Amino acid sequence: MKTNTIGCSLCCFLALLSWHRVRTLQCGVQEFKDNGDQCVPCIHCSPGQEPDMECGYGRGLTMSCRRCAPGTFSDTYGLGSCRPHVDCEGLKRTFLSLGTVMVDTVCGHCLPGYYVSDGSDSHLTECLLCSSAPMGTTECSERSAEGSPQAEASKSSNRSKDGTQEEKKMKYAVFLLMPVFCVIGLLGILVCNLLKKKGYRCTSEKDAKEGIELETKYDSSGGPFRTDEANEDTIGVLIKLITEKKENAAALQEMLREHEMKEAVIKSNAVEKFVPLLSIP
Repeated sequence: MKTNTIGCSLCCFLALLSWHRVRTLQCGVQEFKDNGDQCVPCIHCSPGQEPDMECGYGRGLTMSCRRCAPGTFSDTYGLGSCRPHVDCEGLKRTFLSLGTVMVDTVCGHCLPGYYVSDGSDSHLTECLLCSSAPMGTTECSERSAEGSPQAEASKSSNRSKDGTQEEKKMKYAVFLLMPVFCVIGLLGILVCNLLKKKGYRCTSEKDAKEGIELETKYDSSGGPFRTDEANEDTIGVLIKLITEKKENAAALQEMLREHEMKEAVIKSNAVEKFVPLLSIP
């Protein structure tokens, strides 16, 4: 008798549980039971929002919508949860536009040095390194590969090598040109000396004008240039000195004094020679 009572109680409990479950399953996928035990549609959230709890099959009486968390978005009107933005950096792609709570992030083409394996240009496909790309891959042309880390490293090494080679070339050029400049300078000095011997000037126009002015000064003052025509060689030497720089003026004056002293000695010797001749009867 006692066993029958326990069995009846268990059957009643299972029946009540099944009846409650049947009542609950009467609400649809997007329905919940209100306070009057009636199935009503779940509240749909606007774009940029998501439900704060699950709603459907009778559950969701206290459900409400909340704003999507940072880094997530919802672009539909319904009961869907917010989804995370696309990670363009992880996909090795450029950023075209940043995402918001209502719009996903839009990625662009692959970064320089990367390519798409399947050939599609979807912004959700991950790009791969060009080092693993097959021959003839369009994205891994020379223009794209210039920006890769390997290309940058090779560029820097090439620049350093070019710099050292240019420095070596400059040193060789200097060593080669130095003897040439020395020879040109010596030839210039020799040519100038030859021109001076022939009576030409190797000085600038300014120095030549100064020499002419100094020559005119001595000529107008009745100096030794007008006393004797037999001293043309000495006068030529003086003119050459005059045509030199101003620093030679002192040397010029000293030579003039020596010239006057020589002229006086010559005249005195001539007078001494002619005196005995005059005394002969």
